[in-house]
Amino acid sequence: MTEFIVKNVAFNYSPVEDRVGLKCVTEESTHQLWLTQRMLHQLLPALTKWLVDAGFGTSQTKSFMASSLKSSQQNSAVKSKVDGSADAGTASAQSHDNALDRIETQRELRQKDAVTWVCTKANLSFDKQRIRMKWESEASTDSYIFSMTSIEASHFLIVLRDSIKNADWSCHWPEWLPLIEEDLPSNTAFLH
Repeated sequence: MTEFIVKNVAFNYSPVEDRVGLKCVTEESTHQLWLTQRMLHQLLPALTKWLVDAGFGTSQTKSFMASSLKSSQQNSAVKSKVDGSADAGTASAQSHDNALDRIETQRELRQKDAVTWVCTKANLSFDKQRIRMKWESEASTDSYIFSMTSIEASHFLIVLRDSIKNADWSCHWPEWLPLIEEDLPSNTAFLH
């Protein structure tokens, strides 16, 4: 069994798969993981409970999250989806073209890879400072470790929530967890 420590992750909802794709960067390489709605429904209550226990869930949380996201943006944690010099029509067309390209790339990856890595088991361990998630799949002996502070975990959830905003998934997101468009310009996407 190989364990990979995830250093960076980008989210992308696939309407073809009806799953969230996670492009995870480790020390060695980049890996494509998939998160299903069923697994998210199992993870979300445990993650939000831990965050509330860590001090999130208060009336100040939403403004704190906005501030932390802006800080992340200044530290290049937030990457632009489109060139800021493009007009709105061009940006929309580029965004649509990018979505089509991503769908086609996903199809090509599925054809190349015999094994699709879908998270089927998640072991969570907590302490006051960090959460550690170990994701496993029935189809692979590889596992992926996400170790995050509470602020990193909240960013993880914010971006995950944003990635599925156009999906027909019924999730119970906490009120204190802001949507990205509430706090950042519309042409940004977050990379944890």
